[in-house]
Amino acid sequence: MTNQNRKYPTRMHEVLGVEAFEQFQIKEVSGHFFLTAAGQICSNEVGIDNNYLLHAINHGIIRKPRLSEEQADQLKALVTLGYRWLVEERGGTVVAVNHEVKKGEVRWLLTNPRDSDDVVCDVHQSLSVKSLVSWSDPAPLDIVQTLRDAGVEAEG
Repeated sequence: MTNQNRKYPTRMHEVLGVEAFEQFQIKEVSGHFFLTAAGQICSNEVGIDNNYLLHAINHGIIRKPRLSEEQADQLKALVTLGYRWLVEERGGTVVAVNHEVKKGEVRWLLTNPRDSDDVVCDVHQSLSVKSLVSWSDPAPLDIVQTLRDAGVEAEG
């Protein structure tokens, strides 16, 4: 369902694109926030006033990922197989890796040169997790953290 078809509790929910009590962060502001059913911004970490709301509108928010059940299952399977990060190469190939990597000019490179390339697994074209990463990403997607942020139990 697109945001255009979604019925939000208040206009403020619609502006930020969040459901009531859905946790989010405000760019350039520390803490976690949510909107009540009435549209009031709240946080457990800091006092709230309308300046936080204005900052959220003007600078944007960072939402917790919303994973489909299929994506969550695929990410959990990658973790079970020992993979920790997901990246897209410049050419569009998506790979899962189990050692830290850094972005090179055309591909992600192993941070530690002693690690070998056998730590990489190509992700099949049909898997839905491919949509979670892009070559333009500044850092690899941490699979375990993504699962945890989406409220899915993950070991790792």
